[in-house]
Amino acid sequence: MERQKSTLGSFMKGLLIGGLTATMVSLFTAPQSGPETRRRLREKGEQVREMTAHTLENTREQVNSILSNTRQRADQAVQRIENIEEKISKPLHR
Repeated sequence: MERQKSTLGSFMKGLLIGGLTATMVSLFTAPQSGPETRRRLREKGEQVREMTAHTLENTREQVNSILSNTRQRADQAVQRIENIEEKISKPLHR
């Protein structure tokens, strides 16, 4: 499950970087006026900002989920250890 989340994060980063690269190449190679290019850069910058915020929020949710799951498993492990200690410390009756 963690591997799957890591893969999703890597994919999102690749998507963001690929999108930025494609945008920059298309903007700098297109025959447009300076004001038109600046307007398009502003628009694309806003899109990238929104995508980044969305990716950050998804990553934050994934991290919180992993932390919650890890805490739950740690609590279960502590409980098992305490149960074993209890059994060991009880005197044997015959």
